[in-house]
Amino acid sequence: MRKILLDGFLHCPLTEALPAADDAALAELAAHVDGAARRRDRPQPVDPRGR
Repeated sequence: MRKILLDGFLHCPLTEALPAADDAALAELAAHVDGAARRRDRPQPVDPRGR
């Protein structure tokens, strides 16, 4: 059991490398996240009838 755990720590994972960061895609993602956060922070209107 120790050998299996030790092998997992010592060997590199067999996955693909991350793709290069695209500045345009990152800016678009930031704009979407910012818009969603602003919509979420806006207070909801209160119905005076309590519904």
